[in-house]
Amino acid sequence: MSDELSNSALDYFMRKLTRTEVEAAVAECEREGTSGFLKAHGFGLPRRWVLMDEGRQYPAKAIAAVALSYLLDGPKLTARTFYNGFGEDRAFSRLKELGYEISQPEVSASGAIDREAILAAMDDCDKLGLEDFLEKNAFGMPRDYWVLRPGSTARYPAKAIVGVAHGHVQGGAVLKNADFNGGNGPGGANSILRQHGFEIVGTDCDPDTDESIADKIRRFLIEEYVRPAIGRQAAEFEVVSGDVHREMGE
Repeated sequence: MSDELSNSALDYFMRKLTRTEVEAAVAECEREGTSGFLKAHGFGLPRRWVLMDEGRQYPAKAIAAVALSYLLDGPKLTARTFYNGFGEDRAFSRLKELGYEISQPEVSASGAIDREAILAAMDDCDKLGLEDFLEKNAFGMPRDYWVLRPGSTARYPAKAIVGVAHGHVQGGAVLKNADFNGGNGPGGANSILRQHGFEIVGTDCDPDTDESIADKIRRFLIEEYVRPAIGRQAAEFEVVSGDVHREMGE
């Protein structure tokens, strides 16, 4: 059957899809391995996975598309011909209807992107300008963290750079804001950037310590006011902002 089908025709086949065809596609993925399976059917790295027994996971969109080929007279599709490249929602919805769980793992700092991909994302930002870069890739203006280009004072929105860098990896796709975490935790954007040797600064950050001014004030108050008051068993104490500013040398 021709792989050039209308969305309504694909909807017809999606409604006929059962767990039998999905399991057949999963078995094919196991035989070929995830990378080989994706390559054979023209799909890139997934953002979402379908979970199976014992924690096994498979690329959700590709599994749904390939499962259609196991239907009688079902179409053989690639990422491009599966709803013209926009079949994610239909695939995830049908898989859920059939009782499967869809997972969205965090982006991993280990091997998901490399330094060249990060620099390429920075180049994209330079070409488009910050506002257009953020709008194109559906990221907001950073509230906290920016990443510096090596050898330059130019700064870029840390989380958006990681998301776009993922699209510069072979077979990868730009990650959406909700697809992964920003910040400093495991798998977070800042952790990924630091792993590849980039410097992170905050919106109001001390470049030497990567500590925000608010955090510096909070730490100062705890050390110089709260703990001494506890030691004196004082029920209350007074903080004068001018005194704090002067004592901190700010």
